[in-house]
Amino acid sequence: MLSESKKSGSPPRPPPSEDISRDDVRAQREAKKLAKAARKNKSFKGKLANPPTSTSENEHPVVPYPAQKSLKTGTTSRALEVKPAEANPSSQSVSIGVSADLLKSDSSSPSVIHSLFKPKKGKELAQSNVSKLYPPFYNVGLKVRNNVIRGANSQCVKLLDAIKDYVRCYDVPPGTTFKHGLFADLEGNMENLKTVCSFSISMSNAVQFLLFYLHNMPDDDGKVIDFKNEILDVIDQYIVEKIEKAVEAIVLYGLEKINEGDKIMVYSITEALMSLLVKAAEDGISYELILIQTRETKVELADVLEKLKKPTSDQTVRVSAVNFSSALYKIRSCSKLLMGGHGLFTNGGVMAQSGSGQLALVADTYNKPVVFLCETFKFCDRSPLDFLPLEEYMPEQFQTEDDFLEPKLIYDVTPSNLVTVVITDIDMLPSNGLAATLRVQEGSTPAKL
Repeated sequence: MLSESKKSGSPPRPPPSEDISRDDVRAQREAKKLAKAARKNKSFKGKLANPPTSTSENEHPVVPYPAQKSLKTGTTSRALEVKPAEANPSSQSVSIGVSADLLKSDSSSPSVIHSLFKPKKGKELAQSNVSKLYPPFYNVGLKVRNNVIRGANSQCVKLLDAIKDYVRCYDVPPGTTFKHGLFADLEGNMENLKTVCSFSISMSNAVQFLLFYLHNMPDDDGKVIDFKNEILDVIDQYIVEKIEKAVEAIVLYGLEKINEGDKIMVYSITEALMSLLVKAAEDGISYELILIQTRETKVELADVLEKLKKPTSDQTVRVSAVNFSSALYKIRSCSKLLMGGHGLFTNGGVMAQSGSGQLALVADTYNKPVVFLCETFKFCDRSPLDFLPLEEYMPEQFQTEDDFLEPKLIYDVTPSNLVTVVITDIDMLPSNGLAATLRVQEGSTPAKL
């Protein structure tokens, strides 16, 4: 035995101690593994910015292992104190949380999430703005905010009617002229009205047009009644030409896109789109209509069905309603997709009801034409990359404890590459042809929202 150990060059193994059992050996190996895992866990936690200091109630207590003798040296090792809950992190589920401080708004770094929430104005600020508002303006603002006045055309007409009433009752303040006084007071009222409700593109364009006209009026010392009549005539002319006649022109152009036996899917119903469907039915064009029913379109769908109940319409139109998820499947069998636009931008994007972009994407996938109907007074000289800066908020009947309104995505922007054609009161245009149209329009004052 001695000769063999000397030839091999390895020291002879000491005889195993009778005091160490197999359970002790197994415990010592397990302790070494847990100690190694604890060191790795400790080094990983050191990289965190704020490591947790408090211990959980379910955390296992410290279990000291008894002093053991080393198998090689025979010396007694110190007791190891290991926390099994921290020593073996792989045996526990990993939870990822977000601190509440990260959700607080930071003015220096605006985020997409913060833009979805619109805090309510303070009571003092709201009362001061309301006290400065002309009462008809405040009534229109409340109805628009609570979605009582629906549709961009109706909102614009109601606002212009309130402005006409304001002009009739306007008294020139001392020390100024009618032109300058009305311009300053009307502009201030519109700024205060924006704190009550969000302005649609049609409302902003109408106000910008009227302020532009007031600014270019001759500064003569004529009769005030003559100035008032001139402004009232301009407002009436704007309503007739830009809104009423524009809808009629869109209907004439749109009839060229509806053929006999078409299966048309309709979404984002506007006044122009509704008039087109009714006019096609009255002209005897037989087509099938698929309406997309959502929570926000119940009123528009009821109006369409009510107007299509005429005897001539019942013989030519077959109407069916589907929900939004079913529409993504039904669009495969449709011949075209018709949608009403609430705004057209210089980059070719069309703002319509939320979900229009998704429908346009599915229609483009199945090679279906996507046709938008949009009046020229809804054109906007902006190029938004997304719809969040243009969002309008529909307040709920309740408010949260944090005094925040629940956000709802009312509109979205469909990119120009998904739009086949936009039917306007001028002609059928590509969606990216807005810049040229604005240059040739007389007296065009694009909205600055």
